[in-house]
Parts: sequence; structure tokens; C-alpha cells
Amino acid sequence: MGFCCDLEVDVNGEETFLLDKKILIPFSSKLSRLFSGLTSKAGTLKVILPDFPGGAEGFELIARFCYNNGRAEISPFNAVLLNCAACFMEMDQVCSGTPSLLHQTEKSLEEINSGLENLGSLVGRLALPSVVSPCTPSSGCSSFQLSSDTRSTDSVKNSWSRTTWWFEDLVFFIAGPAEKSKTTEVVVTLLSSLDRSSVSCKGLYDILRMALSLKVSKCCKNILESLIGSQLDQATLDNLLVPSPHGKGCIYYVNLVLRLLKSFLGGQFSSTQLKKVAALTDLYIAEVAPDSSLKPTKFVALVAALPDSARDSYDGIYQATDIYLEVHGGLSEEEKMTVCCALNYEKLSPEALRHLARNSKLPSRAAAKAVITSQQTKLKSLLPNTHPLKDFSYSASCYTIEGSKDKKGDLDQILLHVRKIELSTENERLRAHLQGMQWRVIELEKACKGMQTRMEHMMKSRLQARSLPKLCS
Repeated sequence: MGFCCDLEVDVNGEETFLLDKKILIPFSSKLSRLFSGLTSKAGTLKVILPDFPGGAEGFELIARFCYNNGRAEISPFNAVLLNCAACFMEMDQVCSGTPSLLHQTEKSLEEINSGLENLGSLVGRLALPSVVSPCTPSSGCSSFQLSSDTRSTDSVKNSWSRTTWWFEDLVFFIAGPAEKSKTTEVVVTLLSSLDRSSVSCKGLYDILRMALSLKVSKCCKNILESLIGSQLDQATLDNLLVPSPHGKGCIYYVNLVLRLLKSFLGGQFSSTQLKKVAALTDLYIAEVAPDSSLKPTKFVALVAALPDSARDSYDGIYQATDIYLEVHGGLSEEEKMTVCCALNYEKLSPEALRHLARNSKLPSRAAAKAVITSQQTKLKSLLPNTHPLKDFSYSASCYTIEGSKDKKGDLDQILLHVRKIELSTENERLRAHLQGMQWRVIELEKACKGMQTRMEHMMKSRLQARSLPKLCS
């Protein structure tokens, strides 16, 4: 069948198409109305389409659909564009039993949305999908169709429902890095328009790992990190252990975790969620602490990323700090002190404080602060309604953070004050012990005097008893 070019279409002033109007009209209600009053003898007609979705590229997809007898190549990459173009052209006509383009694109978008929950496990092998809308092998379009019957394994088919057809093509279609990057960006854009609970946290991390291996846009990465950050309380340690980009030095991608924590704190969360994220962060810090390439500033940033209220105890952070300082033995005293300042001494257990005070890997100022905190805790327990060390504790904390030129002399003064506190406390205990002993001695003396008096009475009584017989005789 021959084609004529009796329709000139100007698309957004970008490009002009010469087409056969008899091929386009059956699929478009808009064109049907437009040409309904014209006779078949009319010559070449010109149509101007301003503000056409997707411009010349979008209209070309429409034309290909019409010239291909109602068959279109639909993929996650072009589904939205095709749907918008179909709406603009009112492509709602059923021709030769083939569903309209509007129906096909809407169905594709529904299937894509229904399959997004399982996206993560498959997007790890991301490729550019290609699916042709319904056609039979006899229709001559098999060269454009990827048939599920020809795939090498049945396991994937059995694992996923028919609504995830595009995921299967996502796995098996061969594509280059550029196509993978584009498809990833489209998928992430689709995800951002859905409810954030629609996709599992693990699935998002799988997408992120793929995105990091491709040259996706910074905007795409930001969207992904925002989605993950909103669900950070559902993540696991394995999710966070993302390898650092090549050439960055560190084993794990610490900057990524810092951005995720910032994204989490920027949203809405409960205290329970905050504590879950804090526990997860502490596990992550313990995991990265032995990395010899991890800079002190990054270690401190991880600890300080969450508010102090997120942690009930800093024992885990202290253990990670101990490991970090053991691996990074070459740090200066100031760098070590910077690391130790991330600790909240008041949230360390007595056991951790005692260990810190004797820990030779830590700066002497940190050990002194641990001793001060320990003694202050003891005094508070003895005198719960007073704060004898309040001013001193404040000045000591400022000292440990800001440092001093005469560190040795100031440290000696601190330790001397601590010893005085210890001696004062011990004297109070001895005084109380002696007072108790004195009371017991007095009681014993009274008891002895009573016994002595009773003994004297008994002796007198016996002597009198012995003298009576003699008098009687």
C-alpha cells in the first residue's frame, strides 16, 4: 500500500513532519474532529501543534505508533512521555482491534507502579528495557519484541508476577552504561512521586549501589539519598557498608552515611526512630573505626551527627574511640583530644570511666576528665541535693576542650584537686567509721561495768553464805 504526504504538522516550531492523514486520523479523536468537515479532495493541509509534550521527539513516537498499526515500543524510559503525548492528541481510538495508545500507556504505567515494591532486587542488574505492545508472531513485528518464552531461565518468571514484566526485561536486555544511567534516573524520578513507604529500604539501597556505579546526575543521587534518609531507621548495618568510591582512600563511603543522617534529621521522626538510628550509627562507627585511612574529623563527624539525646549510653562510642586511637597511634595530642571531645563523659558507665582513666592510648587530659567525672558522680550520690563540683567541673570541661599553653602545670593542679577530693571523701568515711566505733566502745564499757557490778554482788553473796555456818556453831 502506498503512502501520500497530504498532512504537514508543525510541532512547537521545532520541526515539520509530512505525513499521511489517513494513517493518523483513525487513532486520534482530535484529528478526526479537526478533519471531519473536509472533503477527501482537499490538498495538503497544515496543522500547527503548539506546546506539544516532548516536542518533536514526542510527536515522532506518536507517528511511529500510527504507522506501525497501533504498536508502540513502551519502556519505563518513554512511558510517561508517550502517555502525555497520547493525552494531548486524544489517542483513545481502537483501530483494527488494537487497544488505543492511551490505554496501552496507562496500563504500562500501572504495571510499573505495581512492580516498584520489588525494584531493588532487580535494578542491581539494571538495563534498558524494551517491550512492544500486543502483537502476534504472524504480524511481522517479532524483530521488535522480546518474548518471555525465549529467555534462558524460568526461575525469574516463576518468582515475579505478570505485573512485573518490565523488571524481567530490565534484567535480560543488553544495554550500555549511558542507557542504564538514563533508565536509573527515570526509575528514581518515578519513585520520588510515590508514597515513600511503597518501596523497601533494602530495595532503595540496591538502587543506590547501582546509581553509584553509573554516572547518574547529582539530582538523581540527591533524590535517592532523601528517600533512603526518610527510612533510615529501617536500615541494617549491611545497608550502610557501601564501599568508598575509587580513589577516596577510606574503605567505606563515610560521606554518604553523613548525608543520610542529615537527611533523616531533616524529616519527621519519633524518639524511638531516633534511638534506632543512633544504635545503627554506633554499629557503623565501630565498623569503620579500624580503618587507618579514616580521618579524625570524619570520625568525630559521625559521632556528632546525631543529637546527644539520641544515645542513653556512650560506652559503645568509647569502645570505638579506643579502637580508633589504637589504630591511629600517630595522631598528635591535640588530634587525640579532638576525638575524645566527642564523648559525653556523663553518659559513660563507671566501668568505662575507670577504663578510660587508666587508658594510656588516650591523652592525659581526657583521663583527668574521666577521673573528675567519676568523682563528681560519687559525690553526687553521697550528697544528692548539692553540687560541690559544679563550678570546677565546668572549668575542667572548658580546659579539656580548649587546651592550655601550660598543660603540664594545669594538669597537675587538676590531679591535685582530684586527690584532695579523694582524700576528703575518704576522711569523711573514716570519721563516720570512727564515730561508729566510739559508740560501740561506749556501749561495751557500759556492758562491762554492768557485768563487773553483778560479779561484785555475786562474790559478796558467796562470802556471806560461807560465814554463816561458823557463826551458828
